[in-house]
Amino acid sequence: MIVLIGAVLRSAQVVTEEAEEIASHMATMRERLLARLIDGLGADAIRTNGPADPSKRLPNTLSVGIKGASASPLLAALSEKVAASASAACHTGGKQEVSVRKSLADQIQMMTSGRSAIRSIA
Repeated sequence: MIVLIGAVLRSAQVVTEEAEEIASHMATMRERLLARLIDGLGADAIRTNGPADPSKRLPNTLSVGIKGASASPLLAALSEKVAASASAACHTGGKQEVSVRKSLADQIQMMTSGRSAIRSIA
């Protein structure tokens, strides 16, 4: 158990030390993908969702609308090359709660309840 705790602490330290570099790399990759989409399809065919200022967007997420494209066949064609989805993992059909959201809520509750979260992770 002590080895596990040490590994978790070391992982947290690495993430803390490298968070800026990782976020910067992700943002660069996001912007590169957006540029390639615009180059390939034209600026009039791509609508970027979210904040207009790229620095306000999540560094690891690109959300776009593609004029005239249907998400399902497009995602099927890209599935071997790009990790993408047409919706968030925690949403299906609107407001319906699914297992991902419930699992996250359960984990947050466990971690903030004042009990040992480490004991409950395994």
